[in-house]
Amino acid sequence: MAKEALITAKVFLEDAVYQKDKPEQLGLVVRTWHDFDSGEDNEDEDTIGPLALQHVVVHWTDGSEPQTLHEDDLVVADRSFSHGDVVKRSPNDVMSGSVIDVSVELDLERVCPPMARFSGINAKHVDFVQQFVVNNHIIYDGWLGVIEEVKDEVTVLLHDKTVCVVKNPGDLDLLDNIHDQSCFFPDALATGHAVYASSHPRIFKNAEFLIGKYGSVKKGYVLRSEVTSITVNWLSFNPLALDQTPGVAPPPRVLDDFENIIVYKSVEQHCTYELQDRVHIKDRDTLKALGLKEYCPYLASKPMRLRCPDASHNHGTKFATDEMRVIGTKTKVTVQWQDLSITQEESSTSLVPYLNIDDQDVWPSDYVLLKPGEVLMDQPGGLGFDKKKSDMLGIVQAVNSKERTSHIKWFSEERDQGLEQDAEECSLYEIMSHPDLKFTMGDLVVISREREQSITSDIAPRAPSVDDILLLVGRGNEIFNNLLQERDRLTRKRDSTETTDPKSIERRGAILLDQYGVEGVEALDRYLSETNKMAMATNYWLVDRGDPWKAPIPEDVLATLSDHEKDLETIRPRLNWIGQIWKVYPDRPEVLVRFMDGTSADIPVGRIMVVEDEDDDDMDDEDDEDEEFEDYDFDQNDVEEVSSDDSWETESGEEDDSMSDVEAERDPETATRNGDEDSQPAPPHVPGEPVSSEGDGAEPDALTPTPVPATEERDPLPEPEELQRSSESAPHPISEHQDWQSFTVLDHTPADHHFLGQQEDSPYGDKAWIKRIAKEHAILTTSLPDGIRVRAFEDRMDLLRVMIQGPDHTPYRNALFLFDFKLTSQFPSQPPLAFFHSWTGGIGRINPNLYEDGNVCLSLLNTWHGKDQTETWTPSSSVLQLLISLQGLVLVPEPYYNEAGFEKFIGTKEAARNSELYNEKVYLLSLKTIQTILNNPPTPFEREVRHFYITQGKLEQTVIEGLELIARSEAATTTDRDGEEKEAEKVGEEAEAEAEIARGAGQGFVRISRGALKMLKKHIDSLSLSLEE
Repeated sequence: MAKEALITAKVFLEDAVYQKDKPEQLGLVVRTWHDFDSGEDNEDEDTIGPLALQHVVVHWTDGSEPQTLHEDDLVVADRSFSHGDVVKRSPNDVMSGSVIDVSVELDLERVCPPMARFSGINAKHVDFVQQFVVNNHIIYDGWLGVIEEVKDEVTVLLHDKTVCVVKNPGDLDLLDNIHDQSCFFPDALATGHAVYASSHPRIFKNAEFLIGKYGSVKKGYVLRSEVTSITVNWLSFNPLALDQTPGVAPPPRVLDDFENIIVYKSVEQHCTYELQDRVHIKDRDTLKALGLKEYCPYLASKPMRLRCPDASHNHGTKFATDEMRVIGTKTKVTVQWQDLSITQEESSTSLVPYLNIDDQDVWPSDYVLLKPGEVLMDQPGGLGFDKKKSDMLGIVQAVNSKERTSHIKWFSEERDQGLEQDAEECSLYEIMSHPDLKFTMGDLVVISREREQSITSDIAPRAPSVDDILLLVGRGNEIFNNLLQERDRLTRKRDSTETTDPKSIERRGAILLDQYGVEGVEALDRYLSETNKMAMATNYWLVDRGDPWKAPIPEDVLATLSDHEKDLETIRPRLNWIGQIWKVYPDRPEVLVRFMDGTSADIPVGRIMVVEDEDDDDMDDEDDEDEEFEDYDFDQNDVEEVSSDDSWETESGEEDDSMSDVEAERDPETATRNGDEDSQPAPPHVPGEPVSSEGDGAEPDALTPTPVPATEERDPLPEPEELQRSSESAPHPISEHQDWQSFTVLDHTPADHHFLGQQEDSPYGDKAWIKRIAKEHAILTTSLPDGIRVRAFEDRMDLLRVMIQGPDHTPYRNALFLFDFKLTSQFPSQPPLAFFHSWTGGIGRINPNLYEDGNVCLSLLNTWHGKDQTETWTPSSSVLQLLISLQGLVLVPEPYYNEAGFEKFIGTKEAARNSELYNEKVYLLSLKTIQTILNNPPTPFEREVRHFYITQGKLEQTVIEGLELIARSEAATTTDRDGEEKEAEKVGEEAEAEAEIARGAGQGFVRISRGALKMLKKHIDSLSLSLEE
C-alpha cells in the first residue's frame, strides 16, 4: 500500500509575500500553521481561530483587513535572514548551515508628494528616521540599556493652514485607512500620517499653536514627530571602566538628555529593515545619483519650533525633509554549511529557516564539551572523573549531519600548545554545547577586562567578591577625600568663602594617574558610582578621558609610548566595550568583535558576555537541556537531590506549585528558598491526551493541607468488583511474568523514596481517605496491565513506588523506569505527586514528559496547563488510570511528538526526520538506563530486575538486537579510498523485508547513524559484560 504523501512548510514567519493573482500587493506573514504553540492565548488566534494545515495569516501593506490563505495561493517575494541564522535548503534536508553574510536591496517610496519610487537601494546606505525606538540599544554614562518606552510629541498641519504641537499624540485618531488589527497600524505617529480628533475633541484646543490659533478644524497631517523622553532598562555597565564589578548605580530609567545618549548602531542594521519602515538615505553618493537632497528632520518655515537649528543647512538647495518608506526588499545570503562548504550570494527565498532545531546539532566554530557520562573512568572504589577529559574544551571544525558525527579540536590547561593539530571525530551523542559559550555571529556582547589567566580559566572571568568591592570603594573614598582637601587648600588661598563642590574638583587624567595610578582612578570611579556622586558629568570633570570616538592607538605605536601615556590610554572608555561578534575562530578560543567606532579586535572568549534582554530569557531557555552540565552526578540514589532547575511556568507566568505547595507545607524555609528560583518555559504535553485547565491545579493560597471530610456519599471511583465485571468480556493479555506480584504491600518504605523525607500529612483519622486508599490498592491488585509493578508500604500508606517496563515497538523496549508517588491529604480531590528517577547521568531527557530533575509532565497530574484540555484529574480518576497513561501515552513509539505543540507536525517531512533522530537518541539513553538499573537495582525491585533481565532473557535479547543493529548499520555504509561515503542501497522486497524484521523484533530501527553506532557499541559492550557476569 502506498504511503501517504508527507507535506512540508513553504511559507514562514515574516516572509514578504503576494497572491498569485495580485502580484502588486505585498504583505507580511505574521502567523503560520507550523508556529510553535506554547499553550498560551494568542490574540490573533482569538480573532481568526486555529489555522488549518498549510494556512498562514497575511497582513497587507495597504492596511487592508488581514487574511488567512493557503500556502499554495502565495508567492514568497523575499525572506529575511540575519547573521548567525541557521538555515536549510528545504525543511526535510539533513544538513543545515549558518548565515555568514547578508546583502539587502530596498525599494523605497517618498512618504509625502511627489510619491516617487526608487529601486535597488543598498540597505547599508539608509538609516531609520526615528533613532529612539522601543527595543533599540543605547549607551549612556558608561551603561548599556534597551529602550522600553518612548514618549513623543507631534507637530500637526491642520486643514486651515494652522500649525500646532500636540503633547499627547496617542489621543489623536489615524485617518489613514489601516485596519486596526494590521501589524502595519503604526505604534507612533510619523510624518505624513493623516490624523483627526474624534475620541478626544479638545486635544487641539489644548495644543500649542505655532501658526494661527485654535479653530473648528479637527483634521490635519503630521509634519514632524519629536521624542521627548525615553524609558530605559539598563543591562550592563562598562566592565572595562570598573572591572566588571556588580552593583554600580545605573542612570535614571527615564531620560531626556538626548545630546549625551549614543544610539547603538548594529553592524547588521541593514538586515533589519521591514516593509513600511520609515527611513532616509544617508549615503551622499547615492543621493547624488538619485538627484535627491540630504535629509534633515526640520523645516525651513516660519515657526521657530520647526526651524533647523543648524545654520549651515540650506533647505532651499541642499537639505530636505524627504522621508521614505520601505515598499520592497530583496535579500541575498552567504551560508557556511556544516560540512564547511560555502555558497555565495544565494537568494534568500531558496532557503528556509531551521525550525525546531535538534538539541544534538552543532555547527562549525561551536564550543563543546564531552557529556558527563563520557568523562568517567574506572578507579579504586568505583567510578570517578577523568580530570583531563573534564577540563577539555572543543571547537567544532566540521559536521557530518547525516551520520551524526563531528570533527573537533580539543584543548585544555594541560595542553600548553593549545589546540591539537589534528581534529578528532566524535559522535554528536557524546558531546554537548558549552553552556557558557553559546554565541553566534551577530550577537551583541560586552567585553570584560583582560586578566592574567590561562586559556581555559579565561573562559569564565571571576567577578570580584563583596569584600573586593568594599575595598575598592574604600580606596575610592580615600582618594575622593584627598582631592577635596587639596581643592579646599587651593580655594582657601584664593577665597576663603568659596564652597566645596565635588564637581569643581577638576583634575586632568594625567595628574590623577601620576598620583594614584590606574587602579586608583578605577577606585575613584567606583566610589562615585556607589555613592551616587557621579552626577551627569562628574566623571568627566574628574578625569579627562578623551574623545570616545577616537580610534585606538595601534599596537606598534602604543609600544613606543611611556608607561604614563599607556596608562592614560588604558582608562579612556572608548566604545570598545560593546560590540558584535563578527567571526568565531575555529582554531583558537577567540572571536572577532566589531565595535561602534568602526574598529575590530580579536577577543578571548572568556572576556565575552552576551547581552540578553530580559524579555528574551524565556525564549532562549526553551527546550534547553544544558542544565546537565551543572550537575555531574551519576549515583542513581542521589538523583533526587539535584536541584529542580527544570521548573516550569503555567500560562499565567506563575511557577507551577504542584510540588512546591506540598514542600511548603512540610518546610516553609525550604519552600521560600526554592520559590526564588528562576522559572523555565512550559513543559511539553502528550499529544492526543487531554490536559487540565489552568484553574484545575492547586490554588496558590491553599498551602495548608485540609483533610478530605468524611462523607456518606458514594465515592465516585467505581468499586474493584465493578471494574472487574466491566472488563470480564474484554480479552486480557496473559502476563509473561506470572511469578511476579503486580501489586503488593511491603512493611517498610525504601530509604531512597523521593517523598519519604517529607513530613507525613496523611489524614489517618479520616475514614473516607483510608477507604479510598484501600480501594486504590484493590484496583491495582486486580487490574494492573502487564509491564507495570506497584509497591505500597505499611509504614506509609500515602506512598507508592512503581516500575514500568518500556513497551515493545518503541525505543524504550526492555528498559525499566522507576516512579515515586505520594497521595497527599487532598487526594483524591488533587492528583498524586510524582517523581521520575532519571538515570541518564545528566546527558538529556529520555522523554519530553520526563525531566531529569524528576518532574513528570502530564495533564492528569495537573503539571501541564494548556489549551484543548478534556481529561483532567477528578475525584473519580484513579492511580491505575495515571499509570496506564504513563505507559501508553508517554512511552510511545514516536516520543518526539510529545513535545508541546509538536503534534501539528505529524505528517510533515521535517518532523519525520526529526522524529527518527529523536528515537535514535532515546534508544541510546534507554540502553544507558538498562546498564544503570542492572548495576544498582532499585529497592524493592531487586528480584524483579534480575528476573526480568536474566531469567526472562531480556538482557540477552537486548544485546542480540543491539549486535544485529550494529551489523545492519555497518553493512549499510561503505567507505571508498577517498573516504567518501556511499550508501549501499537495498531495493525492493529485500529492503522491505529487512525493515519488517527490525520492526517485528520490537526495535523499530533498520539502521542508525555512524555517530549513534559509536555509542551503541559502547553500550552493548558494557551490557555484554553484565550478561557474562
